[in-house]
Amino acid sequence: MPGKTLKLVAPPGFHLPDLNDLDPGLTADAPEEQRIETTYYDTPDLRLVRSGCSLRFRAPEGWRLTIGDRKLVLEGKPQAVPPLALRLLAAYRLGSELHPVARLSTWRHRVTLRDEQGAQALAVVDDEVSVLEGRRVAARFREVEVEAETRIDERVLETVHERLVANGAGNDGSVPKLVRALGPPAERPPDVRAPEVDPLSSAGEVLRAAIAGAAESLLAQDAALRLGDDPDAIRKVRVACRRLRSRIQAFSSLLDEEWTESITNELSWLADQLSAVRDLDVRAGRVRRLAEGLEGDQRPGLGLAELAASGAGEARKQLGQALDSERYLGLLQTVAEAATAPPVTGAHGALARDLLPKLAVPPWRKLRRAAGNLGPSPGGDELHRVRIRCKRARYAAEAVAQVIPEAGELATALDRVQTALGEHHDSATAQAWLREHAGSGRRAFAAGRMYELEAAAAAAAVKEFREAWQTANRRRLRKWME
Repeated sequence: MPGKTLKLVAPPGFHLPDLNDLDPGLTADAPEEQRIETTYYDTPDLRLVRSGCSLRFRAPEGWRLTIGDRKLVLEGKPQAVPPLALRLLAAYRLGSELHPVARLSTWRHRVTLRDEQGAQALAVVDDEVSVLEGRRVAARFREVEVEAETRIDERVLETVHERLVANGAGNDGSVPKLVRALGPPAERPPDVRAPEVDPLSSAGEVLRAAIAGAAESLLAQDAALRLGDDPDAIRKVRVACRRLRSRIQAFSSLLDEEWTESITNELSWLADQLSAVRDLDVRAGRVRRLAEGLEGDQRPGLGLAELAASGAGEARKQLGQALDSERYLGLLQTVAEAATAPPVTGAHGALARDLLPKLAVPPWRKLRRAAGNLGPSPGGDELHRVRIRCKRARYAAEAVAQVIPEAGELATALDRVQTALGEHHDSATAQAWLREHAGSGRRAFAAGRMYELEAAAAAAAVKEFREAWQTANRRRLRKWME
């Protein structure tokens, strides 16, 4: 893969400079010419390109889908959008059909420079692009791209740049071809994007920004969830669900009551679907690490690890079915709409810095009460309840921090508390599983040793929680609530 890329625009009549004498160790191939016909697909309002995605068909390469940093080659016939593309773009389409939005005919001139071993070291590509409307050419533009391997000396790249500029090329080549072809409509921001807020923003505006920020995270991970190739995607979506649900609950007095109840129920449903896979993955990972840490014969422990991972395929299958359901797609639509125009009510027009701190007080008080009620040897259920309260207080503080930065200190301190309690919960879950599946003989012995390690981890997590809570409970961190 190229390590360095340089993009420029060029005027009509531009021609590539001579590149044969760039470096004694580089030799230029004869120029290559190629005609490329590309059709791009999008929704009528260009949701894909405005969100940084693209779907194209190019003969003979076929279909190519770009979502963020992912570039996927898909199988499919011309003029028939592959079903997989429709699934992976569900969070961006939100039910809209995909249609051709741009046809580009490109005359490509390419010069490849090779090193002494014959490997490609640098390539310069000159594209003359015609934007077609039927048989008519609606617009033309020209781009030049330089792709260099990381081993190429910067001075060589600078020389290439100087020669291209001397022949008339300019540096404004950062705009993608599709955006240049579609013009201003493709340059509009995506529908789901957190707006900027400041101390003079209204409570409703800050609430919208808080909802939109969580919604962005949720929608951005949808394709990774479906592909199943990012082990962290499920965690990120669960966090987005919790953050969104907690913010809506904390500031529910500013939102329509019926809508609030409906969306929080749906977010809870989605979180449950994700938990079935996430909890299994976490448990299996912990048991495997414990097994690999055993001294002597690890086979009984590794057998337990394999047992802990059983059922993963079925759990992911069920999650995939949930992601394809009308219920999930309806939730995505609701979340996207809320990110743009949440159903605000009540005192949403009040200054956020005056109102939101008061609304963040109840989650904090519930957390403080739950933590204060813990005895010297709290049980797992008690600590888990504190963890739930901690999440809600933390996410409320994060939302307030958009207009009162001091609230961010409390959110950071509560993050440490939440992390310690999360470690305890995962450890307690692993301990319960080991007790249930210990079996007999050598496996029971291995399970006992692994259980002891988990018990020590749980005790350390409780100690960390107490230290973190002592820090988070300082009055200095919550003075913004007063």
